[in-house]
Amino acid sequence: MANVTQLGYLGLSVSDVDAWKRFATETLGLQVNGWEADGAVLLRMDEHYHRLIVHPTGKDDVAYIGWEVADEQMLQAMTDRLRDAGVAVQQGTPAQAEARRVVGLIAFEAPNRIPSEAFCGPLMMRFDRPFKSPRDVLGMRLSDFVHRESAPGSRRTMAFFH
Repeated sequence: MANVTQLGYLGLSVSDVDAWKRFATETLGLQVNGWEADGAVLLRMDEHYHRLIVHPTGKDDVAYIGWEVADEQMLQAMTDRLRDAGVAVQQGTPAQAEARRVVGLIAFEAPNRIPSEAFCGPLMMRFDRPFKSPRDVLGMRLSDFVHRESAPGSRRTMAFFH
């Protein structure tokens, strides 16, 4: 069965991209990972190329939500599942997939009327460019590890910060 694996990205339509860039980097600790020709800024928070795209379209609202599925087969299964439920689904174009930095995508409207996308194959950053927050918001540092056997032959590791 086709299931969403995670929230992949969020597109925001804003009236002040620079203010959002400052908020995202100085308050949230996100990292700028590029600018689009239309003035949109791509922001990352982990190994994904981006998790947030802030578009200068002036509506100050959510523009779209991107939901990740495991692969192209699951994307097709999600398409079929949505259509079987009576949801209108549009196949994403190669240009749309390139703009989102994914292998493939579909677009549909969620019941709350927010434009939504399901996608597969997000662009990941190379190992030599790990995410590095422009600020350590909480100032915590790794202090300890605790190793515990949770079941015979199964070991769990916990990390503590202070």
